[in-house]
Amino acid sequence: MTDLRTRIVEAIRANGPLPVSLYMLMCLHDPRDGYYATRPGFNQDFTTAPETSQVFGELAGLWAAHEWMKLGAPPKFWLIELGPGRGTMMADLLRAAHSVKGFAEAAQIALIEASPALRDQQKHLLSRYTIQHFDELDSVPPGPSIIVANEFLDCLAVRQYARDGNGWRERQVGLDKDGNLAIGIGPPADLPEDVIPVGDHVEVAPALGTMISSVATRFRQHPGRALFLDYGPDDRSPDETLRAY
Repeated sequence: MTDLRTRIVEAIRANGPLPVSLYMLMCLHDPRDGYYATRPGFNQDFTTAPETSQVFGELAGLWAAHEWMKLGAPPKFWLIELGPGRGTMMADLLRAAHSVKGFAEAAQIALIEASPALRDQQKHLLSRYTIQHFDELDSVPPGPSIIVANEFLDCLAVRQYARDGNGWRERQVGLDKDGNLAIGIGPPADLPEDVIPVGDHVEVAPALGTMISSVATRFRQHPGRALFLDYGPDDRSPDETLRAY
């Protein structure tokens, strides 16, 4: 049993089943044993669009340069990326935007990244630039900002709800009779019942509202633009997005 799994099991035994969101946070972001702190390599579990083609990041760079000019080409602005991965998209973005006079000199690069392992990768790949790391968007000093994020929103922890004949119930991670981690359902939850059919699921990302509020507050204080890139099939009904527990 891994140390993280041991701590999760102990937490469940002490306090009861965990919401999927809390379980997800512990698995991904535990500073000692979480996925982003211990992943053995990069591009082993999944590949994102910037790693597939440099054109992806270059187009984001042209967008950023265009929006910078629309903001009046401020002599200093924050170029912020949320969840930069290895730093590939930012590297491609800067290479393309460098063709616009003044952009590179004006950009103050801020990377929002919690993983020490990924921060090291970003420092290596972006070594020719001056970059600053922050744990959260609210920590970036005020000023005009251009924000980019690729596949960031789908990494936010979600609370899952399933509707059965008795109404909505939140999915939880608990223990089965043998002491193994298992998915179960909690007591009835107060959600509207006339919108989603019985048998369907919905997901709520509490951190999404916090993120939107942070971006909105920043843009109320100083001019800015934001580009959030996420994608998936649109030919199926909404359902749970987590593929593994």
